[in-house]
Amino acid sequence: EMAQMGHLFNAVLIVWGLLCVGVDLSGAVGAISGTTANAARVVGCRTLTPADCGGMRQRPQRVAEGCGVVIAAAVQSCSDAGGGTVALVAGDFPLVSGAELAPSINLMNASNVVIAGSDDSSTTACTPPNARSTRLVLQQLAAGFSIGQGSNITLRQLHVDMARLPYTLATATKINATSVVFSFDPSVYPFPAGSPWLYKALAIMEYDAGCRCPPHGGADMYLTSDPASIVLAGSSTMVVLRGSDKLPSAMFVGRSYVVRHAVYGGDAVNLNSVDGAVMDRVHLWSAPGMGFYSSSSTDVTLIDSGTCRAGDLPVSVTADASHFNECLGQITLDRVHFEGQGDDGTNVHGVFHAVLAVSTQPTIPTVHPAGGNTVTLTLGSRPAGGTSPLHPNEVYEFRNRTTWAIEGQGTLISASTGPTPLTQTATFLLTPGTVLGTYSLLTDITRAPAVLIRDSFFGNNRARGVLVKTSNAIITGSTFGPTTGPCVQAFPDGCFWFEAGAFHNWTVHNNTLSGCGDMGDVFVAACAPNWDKNGNPLSSGDPVTVGQPFRDISITGNRFVQKTPHEAVAIWGSDGLTIADNVVSLIHGEPVVRWTGLAASAALEGSFDGFALQPGGELELHGWVVDTALPATTSSNVSIEVDGHTVTTATANTLRPDLVPVVTSDPHHGFDLRLPNTTEWTSNHTLQVFAIRADGSRVALNGGPMCVNLFREACSFPQDCKCGAAIPSALQVSNSLGCVTENNVCYGKACMVPADGCT
Repeated sequence: EMAQMGHLFNAVLIVWGLLCVGVDLSGAVGAISGTTANAARVVGCRTLTPADCGGMRQRPQRVAEGCGVVIAAAVQSCSDAGGGTVALVAGDFPLVSGAELAPSINLMNASNVVIAGSDDSSTTACTPPNARSTRLVLQQLAAGFSIGQGSNITLRQLHVDMARLPYTLATATKINATSVVFSFDPSVYPFPAGSPWLYKALAIMEYDAGCRCPPHGGADMYLTSDPASIVLAGSSTMVVLRGSDKLPSAMFVGRSYVVRHAVYGGDAVNLNSVDGAVMDRVHLWSAPGMGFYSSSSTDVTLIDSGTCRAGDLPVSVTADASHFNECLGQITLDRVHFEGQGDDGTNVHGVFHAVLAVSTQPTIPTVHPAGGNTVTLTLGSRPAGGTSPLHPNEVYEFRNRTTWAIEGQGTLISASTGPTPLTQTATFLLTPGTVLGTYSLLTDITRAPAVLIRDSFFGNNRARGVLVKTSNAIITGSTFGPTTGPCVQAFPDGCFWFEAGAFHNWTVHNNTLSGCGDMGDVFVAACAPNWDKNGNPLSSGDPVTVGQPFRDISITGNRFVQKTPHEAVAIWGSDGLTIADNVVSLIHGEPVVRWTGLAASAALEGSFDGFALQPGGELELHGWVVDTALPATTSSNVSIEVDGHTVTTATANTLRPDLVPVVTSDPHHGFDLRLPNTTEWTSNHTLQVFAIRADGSRVALNGGPMCVNLFREACSFPQDCKCGAAIPSALQVSNSLGCVTENNVCYGKACMVPADGCT
């Protein structure tokens, strides 16, 4: 009954939309109770203007209500006529959905249709809109396009944005045990009436306006399962209530943070079971979810499209720029530009299920005799939550949960939900010789698309550049970074996310990767779970270090530019591996900075705040010292030691107004010193600053000693810097076979490869 009511409601919406655009509905009444495809006498494809929206003739004051419905009706009419182009003229088309995070333009069973905006002369991704552009503007917390069960759909020359951005950029002004107070610009981030979603913080991340990106190691907290509350304390001040350990502990007054009021759910473009889709010059400026999301779709192409940031705004979409879940055929990202998104640039993957029980035998493992017998299994879903669908008549591969060794294959005959929540019952026809182990993983190997990513940009975002966990993948001619995680990652996960799977023929060639996170610029591994004392898998895990889940990986001709030296390439478990003609270097042209903060030494007030290692090799030191035994106007001297040897002395008399009145009544107690380039900072050196008291005694300032090393500038000392530790290898290879590693240059020298990791 609910389904019939839903069909009727959809039919009424489409009829209303068709009436708005002047479609002849005579003789259509009898069709409303069935499908909507024949609910109107079609008039073919047409051009729409913003004036066609929302019953303009009858209710001009509510023009925003009907744009999504009218566009959907026009697309359906065009599809029913055999296909063609629905043209949207230049201007703003306001979109309002029926519920929070619901789609604004809902297209079902449409085929052979192009939805084309005005030709605004944009030829590349993220070309800013102009007076000739077509903009689809979400007026509330809503999704954009939802396109399902269709074929041959093209979106062309469209700009998607939100009237109120789904986040607020703010500066922390006060932090205590119960709340964080932020200041913000209400002209950019208003809190209009009737927007309760703005009073929740679902995620908070630190933001560096200098690089227009989240800083490495900055605060990053997801609160989606238990959002923090927001209270306004004036037109430009908001208070985020901490609750119980909800907010990051490492937050600082004076730093900028992006407070996301939405993270997932409001995708700008969502494709579900679409056979053939092209996104051509589709520019996504903001959305409360992912940018382009595709599930169970075939042959999807994005060309000259992107997630974009207007002006100096920090974020584009709040989650992944693009995401492809159990798709088929060919995925192509050609000249895309993904920047500023709240999560990964792209993620291409299948889905794992876990064998919880085998009904034909009381215990696991179960050995099935040759001959292709059937077996009924109880399957569990991913620990991250949710249940992924199963696909009858498709082939699944079974792998050992710990080693990822192949246990066999089977064709799914039938599937149903239960017997308990988040489980499914599935019957398979197994291939001869299949042996299922405890908690075996299975994935649909039919749904493993080929991937081509070329001449594209991924960067200035939280998390990774691209995650590609599928065979026959080529990533070439693209630029990556900065990112807080790896620029290119393939970490199929049998632990938490259950994103599959093992792959072969995977190539990364002729790319530039700059400022990637230090997990590895290119990182490939398979995650095997840790186990509890009862033999149950945990949601945490580590890379598989025995066997080869992958085959034929090639990393060639790439340029890696790093802020700190770390693994440029990290590979675990490939049978057939080529790493050749790559160059790894460090970023030049910007200072390397290490800060501690305002604190006090034991015998006097003072702090060695930090240092900046300039590109030319000069070392700048910053801090302050106040000898409370002397008059406030008397400045103290400091001495600088490198590796236990005094290299210079100076007077701490530079201006530090932040000391007044907290520490002293006179601000002239700071030091800003520069050491000449007399030391080779590419090895480890210990740096310390001492205050010289009136009696000639010395007191080491708080904040030191610090380990100075161009290769380890982000370390603190002594907790994690480990002065004297070896510089890590730029190439990390483990449990791989058939390796070719040649002509790789790391920091000006030939790269070393672990002798026991690659044979």
